[in-house]
Amino acid sequence: MRRTGRPAATASPVVEQEDLLDDRPRLAVPEAACAADGPTASLRALADHPWAMTPVGTDARQWDMTLCRKAGFEPGVRFETTGLLIQLRLVERGHAVALLPDPLWQGRTPTVALRELPRARRTRRVFTVVRQGRSRHPPSGPPGTLCGTR
Repeated sequence: MRRTGRPAATASPVVEQEDLLDDRPRLAVPEAACAADGPTASLRALADHPWAMTPVGTDARQWDMTLCRKAGFEPGVRFETTGLLIQLRLVERGHAVALLPDPLWQGRTPTVALRELPRARRTRRVFTVVRQGRSRHPPSGPPGTLCGTR
């Protein structure tokens, strides 16, 4: 699964794409930040807080950085990990804020305060892409390598 601010790829005769779901990433905020900034503070209000994000070079990092830059700030990324549960634990323990996807909360109650993103960036499309003729076969690569978002 990837988050990307890039335009959707054009159709190709050598690949098949299937949309899976629309996801709404949300800003996950520690309780201390909620108390200091108020329960409805904007993304920009969290500019001075430490951030947890995926490593540089990932589509998710690019998406997150673009969102923060459009809000008018450069986030101070203190923690880098591809593990969404690790990012969640950092937020729960008050060490960082993070942008976390809605599927993380399926079947359970959120354990941190969640804030909506700015209107222009509230959803992402999660999809799979495979070579033509392979859509009815199980993936042969590592888990998650065939998924993306737009």
